[in-house]
Amino acid sequence: LIDADESPETAALRELEEETGFGAQAGHSLKVIKVGVPVSYEPGLTGSCSRIVVVEAQMEEEQLLGPESHIRKAKPEDDEWSLQVLVLPLPGLLQSLHDLQEKVGGQSKLVLDSRLYAWALGRELEY
Repeated sequence: LIDADESPETAALRELEEETGFGAQAGHSLKVIKVGVPVSYEPGLTGSCSRIVVVEAQMEEEQLLGPESHIRKAKPEDDEWSLQVLVLPLPGLLQSLHDLQEKVGGQSKLVLDSRLYAWALGRELEY
């Protein structure tokens, strides 16, 4: 959520660090590339809106995958108990998501965020 005194960019960078561990404090170079317009999060169910904020993160491979990686130190909030950070390559992302679901036993054990799935599908279809 965007706090009362925050811009969408500031909130996105804060949430990125809270949810994934990616952030300036971990030594990552972050740059906000684009901030989208408000879009309905659950049309017909609530009046809430969200914005897509595209952030470019640059880091050394060791910072991403090494034993001291900050993604292992993400601090999800109490209601985010099932949140997991996975690093997957962009080429073939949709297939990687399908493989991951199959590996853990189907949708009952792993539920993908619909926005991630739609984005991966759009990349696959080259839209």
